Parts: sequence; C-alpha cells; structure tokens
Amino acid sequence: MNFLKLGRYIVLILIVQFPFTSSSQEQSQTTSKTGQQEQVPRYRFDTVQVLDRARRLSDDARGLKPVDEIPLQALLADSVWNFDQSLAERLLARSFELTLALLRDSSDIDSGLRNGDPQILFAQISGIASKHDERLEKKLKERWQEAVATVAEKGSEAKEDPTQLAYLLLRQSANYLKSDERRARQLFRQSVSHRVTQDHTFFLMGQRKRVPAFTDTLFADTLEVLAQRPLYEANEIMVLSSYLFSPDESLAYVAISGYNTANAAGNTTAIPQNSALARRYLGLMFSKMNPAESVPTAVAYFALKNLVPQYQVLAPELLNDVYAKLASLLPGVTKGDSAVFESAHKDFNASDSDKTSDWEKRVEKADKLENEDWRDFEYFNILFAYLLPKKDFTRAAVLVSRISNQELKEKFGDLVNLAALQTRLEKPETAASITESDCSKIKSPLVRIMALSSLGQARFKEKVTGEAIRLFGQAIADANQIKDDQDRLQAKLMLVRLSLDVDSSLGFEKASASFKEVNQFSDFNMNRSNFSLRATVYGLKNELPINSPAPSSLASTIEKMCRVNCEETFHVTDLLEKKELRLWATFVAVRTGLRESSREPSSALR
Repeated sequence: MNFLKLGRYIVLILIVQFPFTSSSQEQSQTTSKTGQQEQVPRYRFDTVQVLDRARRLSDDARGLKPVDEIPLQALLADSVWNFDQSLAERLLARSFELTLALLRDSSDIDSGLRNGDPQILFAQISGIASKHDERLEKKLKERWQEAVATVAEKGSEAKEDPTQLAYLLLRQSANYLKSDERRARQLFRQSVSHRVTQDHTFFLMGQRKRVPAFTDTLFADTLEVLAQRPLYEANEIMVLSSYLFSPDESLAYVAISGYNTANAAGNTTAIPQNSALARRYLGLMFSKMNPAESVPTAVAYFALKNLVPQYQVLAPELLNDVYAKLASLLPGVTKGDSAVFESAHKDFNASDSDKTSDWEKRVEKADKLENEDWRDFEYFNILFAYLLPKKDFTRAAVLVSRISNQELKEKFGDLVNLAALQTRLEKPETAASITESDCSKIKSPLVRIMALSSLGQARFKEKVTGEAIRLFGQAIADANQIKDDQDRLQAKLMLVRLSLDVDSSLGFEKASASFKEVNQFSDFNMNRSNFSLRATVYGLKNELPINSPAPSSLASTIEKMCRVNCEETFHVTDLLEKKELRLWATFVAVRTGLRESSREPSSALR
C-alpha cells in the first residue's frame, strides 16, 4: 500500500474509464499513446483450422476440475458461436450441466465456493446465452431456478457473493449498450439490486459522455432500486453523489469511525447536469442516512453535512429537516472524526494554487527534519505525489540526491531517470538526443529494461530497425539479471511483443524460449501485467508502478502473436507443459484468431 500523504484519511481519485472490456485486454500502465496503432505483420490462416483447435481444446478441457473447466467451456462457446453455433451450444450446455452438478452436490458446493461460486458461474453462462439466444437463456434460467429451489429444500442452499454478481451483471449490461438498450437497462437494474459499488458510478460517468439521456435513466433506476430495499452499506448511496456533484468525476474516501467513507468530505460543489435527478437523489439520501449497523452515526452526519450547499439550492424544502437531523446526529460524532473531516474537506476542496503552495512549503521544511527516516519519507511523498506528476524532473533529481538511505536513493533515482527518459522520447525533437548511455545510468535491471525497450521502440518508429533490434537484444540479456521470476518472465514476454514488430521470425524465436522458461515455474500468472518496484519507507511497504512501453502478460503476448501468425502461435502454446496454463493460452489464441477472422470479408484469418 502506498502512503503518499500523512494523515488519517485516504484519497481515491480515479480516471473515468470503465474497465469492461475483453478479459484479455491489458490493464498495465504503458507509455504508448491511446491513438497509436500497433504495427502487425499479416499472415493468412484458415478459420476452419482455428475451429478445429477449438474442438480439440474443448475435449482437452474435460480433464480439468469443474470450477476450472466451466468458465473455459463457456468462454469458448461465446467465441465460436458466430462460426459454429451447434458447437457453441454443446459447449455452453456442458458448462451449464457441470454448474448444476456443482450446485447439487453439497460437498462440492463447499469446495466450489472457495474457487468458483455456482451462482457466479451461472451468471456468466446466462450472460453468454442472453447475448446469442434469448430463448436459450430463458430455458437455462428456468432449469437453474428449479435446481436452486431443490437445493434450498435440502438445506444446502449455495451462498452467493452479491458484489461479484453485481459486477458480472454490470459487465453484461455494458456489452449490450450499443446493440440493445432495453436489455442493457434490464441487466443494469439486476446488477444494482445485488449491490451498488463504485464500479457503477464510474460506469455511469463514462457512459454519460456518449448517451447522456439513457445514462440518466440508468441512474434513476439505481435510485428506484435503492428506495425499495435497505442499504447493505452506506457507500451504496454515497458513491453515487460523484455522478451529480463531482467537478472532476472522481470519488474521495475518508476514514470516518473506522469506515472508509465515499464522498463524505469530497468536493461536491459541481452544478448537476440534471437538476431533477439531483433532487431525487438528495431526497433519497436524506431518507437513507439514518444510524444503523450499515450506516455509522458519524458517516450519516458528515454525508448530509457535505451536501448542505446542494440542499440549499436544489431542495430548499428539505433544508429544515436536514438541519434537524444533523442536530440529532451530532452527539454521536467524536472529536476525532470531526478533526479528520475538517482536514480532509480542506484538502479535497483546495484550489490548485493552494495545493501547490502547500507542497512548496513541505519542500522547504523537508530539509530541516532531523530524523533521517522521517526526512526520507517526506522526500518520498514530495517526489511521487508532487514533482513526478508535474514532470519536474530536475527538482526531483535534486531531491533524490538528498535521500539518506542508499537503497532508496538508487530506487527512486532509477524511477526518476526512467520517467524523464520516457517523457523525452515522446517528442521527436528530444527523442534523438537519448542514447543507450542514458539507460545505463539506471541500476535496477527491471527499470533499465523499460528504458532500453522504450528507446528501442522509439528507434523502430524512426525506422532505425537495426538499432531497435540491438536494443531489444540488450534488454533481453539484462532481463536474466532480474531475480523475481514473474517480473523476469513478464519482461521477456513484453520484449517478445516488441520484437514481433521489427522481425516476426525473431519474435517467435524469443517467444519459444520464453514459453519454455515459463515451464520452470508452477505459480506463473498468465494475466498479471503490471510492473512495480518494491520499497520500504519509514517501515511502510510500497510497490511503486513502473511504466512499460508495451503490455507484458502472457495472454496479451499470445494475442499479439496470433495477429502476426496464428498457426505458429498454436505451435508455441503447445510448448507449455502445465495443462491448465496451456489450455487457457490456447483459448486466447483461438479467441484472437476468430476475432481476426470476423474482420475479414472472406472469413480467412490473417
């Protein structure tokens, strides 16, 4: 956990980009720009062969445990549906029957709940069915409800995770936004009936830019659902205020009475785009903010207090009642909670100039701190919360030089040098001045590889292919110095992706070597995509994110390989010895191949 600010409250500011995309889409931080197109050499391949691979994959998956086989068969059915519907229906039926068996067997239920809740698995199956055949979805739901009723009668009803169900239904709703708004709305209501989370808020704020009227309808549906059921926790309603009142579409959390409370002290001063909807929300907030197990007294108090200005403008008829409720709640608010609120509210609502002034004061005071550990901790805060975000690399380097702990000085210096190098590479007028010697200044092998890879990628874009290949080769050699197995393998997979752009033969050669190395580590995570540098500052463990020039997970690497040469990709995935890993890797190749095929009018894969 990163502690970039002292105090008793935690701030969470998130960019509004709802993460409901393909499960294989990379989540890592990269320095590449959103609009850049990946250069992928094209290779023709017959779709029939990909479908044959899908059939073989389904047969091989039958040897997995049910909780592992079910999602694989279901996702495979979704991928092949538009190419071979009968095969897809058989695969989905297989996953459904396995889920029923998991539900009915009480001994398996206990086991399954640790690894795969039958309710969650069915929600995934149902979502795939609804996407392709509503009649099939209805049939499966009827059978499922009968099975659940039977299990309940026997006293072994399977428990469900409402938050996971809400998330899955929200993902399904997102899939229908462009094709079937009625279905999207139905799924969204089902989702919020289980739980309302910050995911719903970010989803709504993201969609409002595209379809504001429909998104307001979804928000209104959320208010209606919450009005008809009790709150499971205070944040269910409090996260929603960001949709109406946050100037920068963010959520801010503060610890009140031990509860990580959303928007109780955040900036909620924006004029809402839909005043009628805002009035409905304020009315519901007033009715729900009553002390209970799910709503601590102090949370209810500060939630209402923070929205008083909005009540004054939008719902003056409720203002006297709001003041009365605040007066009744106040005796239950401790001095400690009040102090936390005041401090957090001041910070959340400070202007940019005020924030800059506060940071500059901290910079001035940091050098005067006598305790070395405490001083280093303050430098750490200033570096990563102030100087690096504003790209003030010169002052950042000066601050690093003042750090007493040598290990921290080297790590922080490496991250500052990498950020400065990657920023200079973004502009052609400064990119040409970067050389390999700039990368050599970085001591951490993992961070140095990011620098070499970023430079190699820049040289390839400049069409200096030979230099790019040499830099990637140096990065691969340096990767062997990385001690952490997962980091080392991810770095090599990232370099496979980059190498495929400059020389596909070289890329597949490196891929074969990397996949063989994966076999040596049983706990390798094929979906992990982020890099970080671990640093303990003032006794607090931190994982500092490292920007990478390309995605680095095994799944994303297979996607890239398949877009270059799908047939060769299958040969490489066959090198993986662990069965479950090999099957999922093959699935990613099949899914990518069929997606590529759907883009080709001749249904031929490239």
